Amino acid sequence: MRKKKENLQKNCESLRNIKFLILVLCLGFFELFSFPKFSSTEHISLFSWTRLETSSYNYGYNIAATVKSQKQVGNQLTVAATIQVPLQSWLEVVDSMEITFNNTLPTIVVSCSPAYKSSIWLQKFIVSEPYLGIDSLLFTFPVQEQISSYRKYDYFIIAINDSIHLQYQGVEDSVFMGSFINYKRKSEPDKRLIAKGAIMVMVSDEAPFKIQKIQFNAKYKDLIAQYLKCDLYSKFGTNCDYFGIDFTGKTTAASVSNVKVNADTLIADSTYSITWTTEEKETVESCSIFVSFNDNVTWYLQPVNNIESVMKNETYSWTVPRQINSCKFKVVVSGNGQVASATSALYPVKILSKLPVTDSEVVNNYYLTAIIKSDTVYLSWKDSTSASLTTDSIGLFKCNSQFIERNDPGVKLVRMFPVNVSSFSLLNPDSLCYLGILVRNEKGRWSKTNPGSIVSVGKKIFDTVTIAPSDTHSLFNNSLWVWNTSNNTFTDTVEKWNGPLNGFIPISSGFSFKNGDKIFEPLWFQIPYLKSSYSYNPDNIHLYSFDISRGGWVVSYDSVIVDTTNGFVSARNSSIHLPFMFLLDTLKPVISFSDISKVPVKSGQRIHYSLTITDNVKNCTWKYMAGTGDESPLDLSFYVDTSSGRQILGVSIPPVIVDGCTGFRALFTVSDMVHENTVDLGRPVIRESWNCDNITTDTMQWAPVLVSANLDNPELKSVMAFSSGKKTWSYNTKEMRIIKWIPGHQKAFDGGWVEYNESENSLFQIKPGQHLWIKTKERLNLDFGRAVVPKLNAVDTINIPPNQWIDFSNPFPFDIYLSDIFKTTSNPQIDSSIRVYSWDKDSLNRSYNTNLLYISGLSGHGEPDASIKRLQSYTAFNNANVPVFLLIPALSTEASAFVNTQRSLSKKGNNSHWSMSIKSWGSDNINNASVYLGENSALSKEITSPLSPSFSSQSISIYDKNRKKTWGVVVSPKESESGNYFEILFENSASNAATVRTVIDEMFNIEQSHFIRWYDTEKDIWISAQDTMEVSLKPKQRLVKII
Repeated sequence: MRKKKENLQKNCESLRNIKFLILVLCLGFFELFSFPKFSSTEHISLFSWTRLETSSYNYGYNIAATVKSQKQVGNQLTVAATIQVPLQSWLEVVDSMEITFNNTLPTIVVSCSPAYKSSIWLQKFIVSEPYLGIDSLLFTFPVQEQISSYRKYDYFIIAINDSIHLQYQGVEDSVFMGSFINYKRKSEPDKRLIAKGAIMVMVSDEAPFKIQKIQFNAKYKDLIAQYLKCDLYSKFGTNCDYFGIDFTGKTTAASVSNVKVNADTLIADSTYSITWTTEEKETVESCSIFVSFNDNVTWYLQPVNNIESVMKNETYSWTVPRQINSCKFKVVVSGNGQVASATSALYPVKILSKLPVTDSEVVNNYYLTAIIKSDTVYLSWKDSTSASLTTDSIGLFKCNSQFIERNDPGVKLVRMFPVNVSSFSLLNPDSLCYLGILVRNEKGRWSKTNPGSIVSVGKKIFDTVTIAPSDTHSLFNNSLWVWNTSNNTFTDTVEKWNGPLNGFIPISSGFSFKNGDKIFEPLWFQIPYLKSSYSYNPDNIHLYSFDISRGGWVVSYDSVIVDTTNGFVSARNSSIHLPFMFLLDTLKPVISFSDISKVPVKSGQRIHYSLTITDNVKNCTWKYMAGTGDESPLDLSFYVDTSSGRQILGVSIPPVIVDGCTGFRALFTVSDMVHENTVDLGRPVIRESWNCDNITTDTMQWAPVLVSANLDNPELKSVMAFSSGKKTWSYNTKEMRIIKWIPGHQKAFDGGWVEYNESENSLFQIKPGQHLWIKTKERLNLDFGRAVVPKLNAVDTINIPPNQWIDFSNPFPFDIYLSDIFKTTSNPQIDSSIRVYSWDKDSLNRSYNTNLLYISGLSGHGEPDASIKRLQSYTAFNNANVPVFLLIPALSTEASAFVNTQRSLSKKGNNSHWSMSIKSWGSDNINNASVYLGENSALSKEITSPLSPSFSSQSISIYDKNRKKTWGVVVSPKESESGNYFEILFENSASNAATVRTVIDEMFNIEQSHFIRWYDTEKDIWISAQDTMEVSLKPKQRLVKII
């Protein structure tokens, strides 16, 4: 017993020694370990981004920070930085940010690898002024010292609350995966895991504090918000699948300088090169060019074609508009969160070629006076300046409304007079009318009236009004109310007035203030209208003034208020010196020009149009939008020349947007406040020196052959001969294989594949919207030669036979939303009948397989917010019993109205809906076609779709035992109380044995209460769906598993 006691004492002493040794080592480690060091010139970029599952494109906001100071107090290091926030207007808002680190183990870390127990820990980010509503962001993560690295299988666990923990584990040396677990159910494996892979963190020794990228899965945004103590997902303001932050460090910042044009004075209509100098060019990711006119503070973004070339060569080609006196340029570059800009000097602009001067109008300087006595009107006139020396004769004209020219509607000649006659008398008309003096020159040309050469006679209706500040008066038996919002008092006579009504419906009488030219403040007017008699939209009633000097109606852009309940229209009038009426415009503006839109132009060619605007409203507004085919059109109204007047406009399309790769769109719109008219000034564009659809095949791999422009020589033989540099070409199966999906063809194999032969040459033409497949023994450069991008108002038609698959491609050189395709197709059945898949290369870039893009009713795939990509292959299935004609418009995602709508799933109410996909691959690691399972309680019946095409000899499919059919998609209308189960058929059509591996891939709305299991029918065992399922198949074997 004593011996045992002595041994126990020795063991305890040994333990005390070990414990002491560990304590010493820990203390020594803290002395050696230091906080991360940041130089005062270092730049850190916080780039917040969001990403959709179907796209690798990231979009978001930059916060570029320059380290200014770092301060250590006790166990905490605070790094202060100055940040610049580039806004959409390219203003720079300077703010500050703090990053805090601790060299003690955070209390919320409940367990971790030994290396992290004495590590530095990143704690949080604090922004002094909230950015997008975010003022702080907590993010607990260990920061290894410089000489150490993160390791695979390292871990740490953070307590979010009493039951939810976040477990990070190194799945690679550079990747940590964060999963949320239910700590209270840690002994129940089936219920322990809540959100696997909710957070992915990439680490690197090259990044600031070794954290390079944080990616959050939007499916678990509520859990992530608890961890960050901030709802970052909502702050980003967009619906996405992933969101996160990139951290990048740079010891130097990009800068721009020496922005200039190699000329002292710029010549209108000439093209110049804007050049600049960029320091640290390799950090620049984007570049924007802005122009300001006439020393104004407004900057206009310019269209940029081939941005990579612009950034590399530091030059931009720009054509000088005619309508400016001077201009200056700003170049803005950004990259890694850094933004830099520089501005040029102000350059004067000179016009060398003046527009031809038209013949001057016949001068009319006569002043007409009318005196009414009894029933007689006594007229007298006089040339006020004696300038009308070329006057041959004088004409007296009459009309029921005020007129300008002798050819105006309703104008009649009363009498002609020689120039030496200056008076005349006639009977006073019974109703209001207008008399005017016009002069004719020796060539027989007539003048117009002027405000002094026309008078009103006949039975006049007038009222007198005195209006004090804030006063309201009723005139003409309550047919006109007027109120004064100014501080002035005035008295005037208001006459009823008649004006020409070409294209207008009068809502009120016309009115004219006798001394309106002396009323300088606006007045409000109100008139009643008969609600029961109108068959028009009351919102289209506007106030119009008549230009008594030059003629024509001018619509008021002041406020108009329509009271449809009580039947009143009110308007603010700032042109009291002109007669006015409330009118309803019935005429649409007409835009006339020489339409040569079918004639192709060369890439980079400058185009000019002369437009004539015809309308009954003379102050129409117009807007000119243009841009390359793949970009959102920019406002290029400064390229509109108005020197010939508002009715004749010169419109130039700058060469930089006439793009041979994507084409261009140019839209000119005229509006008269009621009607709008738009003309398309686009043209087809020639690809001449280089075709941007050209591809190079990889050895012994299938590749799609497709184009986005109309080839001069679309025959396959011509393309192959041109690409090989030979006069003729013949098909040799030892060198290549070429196939195309043509279901129903007499020589089709495996459902619809047809191999090329010379007799079928016409079926293998290379046209936009179609594609074929090629596999070559050696790498082959395919050159499609000269082609023409169509005018971008075209619509391409894809014919999909009933109950068949059809391969197609995007016929245009830019991405297009499915929503725009469905809208253009305008078929109410399109939603339920079409299934769309994309042909995608696998992660190893070795083979193509199909992935579901759209099918109505399947969660995660049932909304048309996806897009078909340029130069991308697709396959579609028509589930209907009639053909479907899919209409694809030439409308890019950037130019689409859909780009500004909320891209979110439709609200399903209380309906239950979920989906998952099963990915599989064979022994050669080539992906098979995925299958898709789901449930949607909003459905009235089950949705099914056949298995999509594949190049693999193995496949998996959903097996319908009752109907003896296989499917690629099954969506059940109702989930049973015991859940859903599906039989999965594994097939091997090859002549050799194969192993098929499967894994659960995408999941949508799979709740915590759901669990997924495989059932092995042969072994009678359940297998976790988180594991890879392996099935060995003999040649030509079929085998069923249950999930």
